[in-house]
Amino acid sequence: MDSSDGIRNSPFDVFVVIVLGIAGYGMKRLDYPSAPLLFGFVLGPPVEDHLQRALLLGHGNLTAFVASPISAGFLLAALAAGVWASGGGHGDPANTYRCSAKPLSCRLIRRSVPRSCLMLDTSPAHV
Repeated sequence: MDSSDGIRNSPFDVFVVIVLGIAGYGMKRLDYPSAPLLFGFVLGPPVEDHLQRALLLGHGNLTAFVASPISAGFLLAALAAGVWASGGGHGDPANTYRCSAKPLSCRLIRRSVPRSCLMLDTSPAHV
């Protein structure tokens, strides 16, 4: 048994590790946050189970999610939070700063500029 084949002695496992390593390197290089991906892996299966259970209880009818005012309020709050987090969907470049020293890692929302980005690029294209 070769040590690179893992527990099941499968070349597929080695291929998966290589592909995920390349994907992880790309995400690190492009400065993608890892927390949302981790939340998706951890919370994805329970959310799917509970959604399936809710659809079974509602006999496949999606209006069961908005039948009571409390559930409709939670859905509206989640929708509003998603729209707010995405910046309203218009992608206005005036809402972001770009650090001249680290252009990939300092594209931040205006209210959370770290001390490492004190030298900001103030050219008209970025302000």
